[in-house]
Amino acid sequence: MTTDRMPWRDVAIPRVSSEVSSPVKVVFSDVAYTALLAETYEMIRTETGGVFLGCCHDGIWYILETIDPGPRSVFRRDYFEYDQPYTRHLINKRARLYSHPLTLVGLWHRHPGSFDIFSSTDDGSNASYARLRPEGAISILVNIDPVFRLSVFHVRLDPSGRAAYTQIPYAVGDAHIPDAFRQLQRPEDMLLRIDSYSVRSMGMRRFVAEKSRLLEKTTPACTSGTENAAIRLDPP
Repeated sequence: MTTDRMPWRDVAIPRVSSEVSSPVKVVFSDVAYTALLAETYEMIRTETGGVFLGCCHDGIWYILETIDPGPRSVFRRDYFEYDQPYTRHLINKRARLYSHPLTLVGLWHRHPGSFDIFSSTDDGSNASYARLRPEGAISILVNIDPVFRLSVFHVRLDPSGRAAYTQIPYAVGDAHIPDAFRQLQRPEDMLLRIDSYSVRSMGMRRFVAEKSRLLEKTTPACTSGTENAAIRLDPP
């Protein structure tokens, strides 16, 4: 595995227009696009990649997060392999933070030089992703020779079960993503779920007694109205 890294101060982040072309097929959130750029630069001497967490609505693919490939990935100049246990773990962890159901919607990887078509190995990987959902999947190639560029493809299965590609446009910016898709879980809702578990474990009567005792120790100035607030710490 290659560990050679380049200093961040040398990089010039490419500018991307925030204007949405029509028809838009893929929209990156700001953090998802930035994460893709960061991973590309961190492993700029080798191939690298990642997977996408998002959703598809009315023919538009919204990419909310880009998951890094993982510490046990294989990074070479002409070959790349994901740390699949890591990416599965992180996808599930990150998806829990959102109110709207998000799923694995695709993947990306960098190709050496200006080679911007999929290899036969890529075809197999893309087909496996396209089988995960009726809409297919998104697969993106990154090249930095002669300049940085993304080649974005919608992947479906042809009648023989092989990957079939359509190159599509993309846009970047949170403003182009419906608020409902970007909404995180509310802390108060998560606290209610935790409290429900406590009630089932100890019973309502004991739960109410313990909650009251905790609130009696709460510093009034720190009370938020939706949380347990901070517990006052007596000096030693």
